[in-house]
This record gives sequence, C-alpha cells and structure tokens, in this order.
Amino acid sequence: MARSQQRPLRQGGFSRVAATVTLAWWQFRLTWRLLLVVGAGVVAAVVLVCAVPLYSQVALSAGLRDALNTPGASSVTIHSEAHLISQPATEKVSEQIQQMVEQNIGPFLAGSQFSAQSPALSFGQGKLFQLLGWSIGDANAHVQLLTGHLPQNGGKNLEIAITPQTAADLKLRVGTTLRLPLPFLDSLDNQVLFFIPLRVSGIFQASEPGESFWHGANFTPQALGQYGKLYPALVSNNSYLTTLAAASQVMSHGDTQNGTSFENPTDLYWYYNLDLAHLDIDHLADLTTGLNNLLVSVSDQPVAQPFVVNTT
Repeated sequence: MARSQQRPLRQGGFSRVAATVTLAWWQFRLTWRLLLVVGAGVVAAVVLVCAVPLYSQVALSAGLRDALNTPGASSVTIHSEAHLISQPATEKVSEQIQQMVEQNIGPFLAGSQFSAQSPALSFGQGKLFQLLGWSIGDANAHVQLLTGHLPQNGGKNLEIAITPQTAADLKLRVGTTLRLPLPFLDSLDNQVLFFIPLRVSGIFQASEPGESFWHGANFTPQALGQYGKLYPALVSNNSYLTTLAAASQVMSHGDTQNGTSFENPTDLYWYYNLDLAHLDIDHLADLTTGLNNLLVSVSDQPVAQPFVVNTT
C-alpha cells in the first residue's frame, strides 16, 4: 500500500512582517521618549545654525543704520566755491556731479538737496548777515511759520525769512525792506559794492533745528566775539542765484572772465542722502568702495572757472 507524504507548510511573508512590526512597536514603547528628545535636539540645532547668522546680520545692519542716522553722517556732502555766479554753469556742474554720484553710490541714495550759502556780509556795526539758500518747496515741511510767508521766487527784492530772535535784535518785521552790501573785487583788486535789495517775507523757526534736513545749518543768531553777531536768513535758492548772477554781470561789466570776483566766495553744497531704511551690512563694502571712488572723482572737479572751483 502506498504511503502518502506530508510537506510542512511554509510560513508566508505576512507573518514575518507582522513579527517585525510587533517587535518594533515594543522597542518604540521603550525608547519613544529618548527618540523625542533626540528629534527635538536636532530641530533646535538646525534652528540655531540658521538663526545665528541671520541674527548677526540683522544686529550689525541695525547698528550700521543707527551709526549713520545722525546729522552729517546720513548724507554725502560735495562742496564747491563760486567767485561769480552763472546759473547755466552751476546747472551744468550739478548735472556732472549727479552723474558721478549715480555711477558710484546710486543704489544707496534716497534723494538729494542743493544749497547756495553766502559768507558773512556786514550789515552795520557788529551786525553780519548770512543768506542760506534752500528749496522752499522742500523746506515747507520743516519749518513752523509764525507770520507772513516763506520766500518766493521773482520780484524786484530778494525775499528772506528770519527767526523771531533776528527780528527782535534788528527791529525787523514782515514787509521791512533793506539793502545788503555784497562786496566784489574788480580786476585791480579794488573793493566795489553791489547792494542786494532784501524784503522780509516771513518770520519762522525750524521745526527741529538739529534734524538732518538742514545739514547743520542754524538760523539762530550766533555771537562771533569781536566780530559782532551773525544773523542767518532763509532765502530761495532760485531767487538767490538769479540775484547773484545779475550782480556778477553788472560788476564784471558783462565780461565774467576779466578778473572780477566776490570778495569772499559763495559756498555751493550738494547733499546726497543715504537710503538708511534699505542699507544692510552685506552692502557695506560696496558702499565704502563707491564712496572712495566718488572722493577721487570729485577732487577738484568738475570745474567751471570762475563759477565753480575747489570742489571737494
């Protein structure tokens, strides 16, 4: 009689997977706390590695902005002297300077300003006037007008605005007119005077005298010791340059190259304000390089004799 042979049943793959899962679950129940701590540590390490450089960049950028956010440090100043005034020459030089500034530090700029400023001009015994030219449209937001109006363009008189202290000391009021002597030297170095007709158009005070808009200009009367007292006055850039150009033509007899000049030069300032809100430490090297290149570019140039010289 034939005997039947029985083969043992082979266990399927499912049983092995089930056993593996079971063992893994038992192991997980024993070590899940440790795995949680390890995972948290890895996440914390990654966060620290990413956050520390970012924090360093933010902190250094904030420190840079804070260091630059002071009058005199938040802008680039270019200064020239004018021995006579020609508005076309001044405008041409302004365009050349603008091009050089844009080429070197253009991405870091927020805006620009221009100011023509007189030397101290004698106005009676111990009294000196200084005319400070600004864009009146820009200055409107930075002054508190007490009476009258700010200087306007046009008219036969150059309009000025003064502080209450100046008005009290000199006994001036809105509507007062006066003649301010502007000394020239002719071709033989003789002093000759041109009288600038002034009219007080308003009395004001700067909203914040130390703010960066004025770039250090101060309209408060200043004692000069034995020389007397200096009284700064606000004028419109356009009107002031027009008046000086007319005076230059009259005193040089139409020949501005004949050696006639102001006895003391008029100062021309171009201010280029840095865009501090968007300046960060990563671009400090580019800004420094641009400033150095600009310094070289504007050293004694551009020049338009005798209208713009000694540019720095």
